Amino acid sequence: MKKILLGIAALAFGGLTSCSNILEENGINPTTKAKTGELGIALEADASVSVTTKAGTSEVSLTDEEKKKFVITGIKEGGSSIPLGTFADFANGAVKTVEVGTYSITAAYGTMAGELAFDNPTFEGTKTGVLVEANKTTDNVAVTASLTNSIISIDDATFASLKTSATITDLFAYSGKVEPTGESGKYSLLSADNNTLVSSTLYVKKGASDVNIVIKGTLKNDANKTFTHTANIKTLIGGNQNIEEAKNYNIKYSLSGDNGSLSLTINVNGNVTEEPISVVVNPYE
Repeated sequence: MKKILLGIAALAFGGLTSCSNILEENGINPTTKAKTGELGIALEADASVSVTTKAGTSEVSLTDEEKKKFVITGIKEGGSSIPLGTFADFANGAVKTVEVGTYSITAAYGTMAGELAFDNPTFEGTKTGVLVEANKTTDNVAVTASLTNSIISIDDATFASLKTSATITDLFAYSGKVEPTGESGKYSLLSADNNTLVSSTLYVKKGASDVNIVIKGTLKNDANKTFTHTANIKTLIGGNQNIEEAKNYNIKYSLSGDNGSLSLTINVNGNVTEEPISVVVNPYE
């Protein structure tokens, strides 16, 4: 998995009277300006994570405009948190004035209101021990920001095979104990015509413990035989293990029309944990 590298350079300085306005903006008393330094941040590399989508293996990355939205925070050793704005504030070599000291610098992007959301990656990273000294330059300090949520995807090859023997009428994820009866709370993974997978990427929050995926359909060789199955992601990955960060929970479905059994496999970042689930499909019972 590729990561975001945030290059940080800190340039310390002494008695410059022209920086008093900058100091005041950052909550620093101008009379202490002899003990301050300039902190400059530059984005050095793209953020991307390899995922499997219906188009095959691809990369989900941030655009230059999205990268500007990273929120930068500094915590001085023995002090409180200091907001340093966003990467947009550091464009064209702009710098921030901070007091001399040792800092932890955190860069964060995106938030999730619930446990599921389409096209909603979140990243965060922290670099400790960033030393700002008077009249010295601190450079080549890099923060690595990694994906802090994960992805739920459907394997396109096995889904295409499934459609040769079954008509899929619904395929969606939801969070909670009760399956939604309406569209609210459903995160559909099918296109509007129910024929292909959606192109959007479904993200799941780290720590989520009750995320489910539902598939419904009918057998093509017997339209009277319908099936529906709900699988809890936590159960599939080990029972007591909640959703982790920076994973691609890639789900593979297959259906045996002869005996009405549904087999489901979940592939986590290439390490396959097979969880065969048999569902007897008999609409006459």
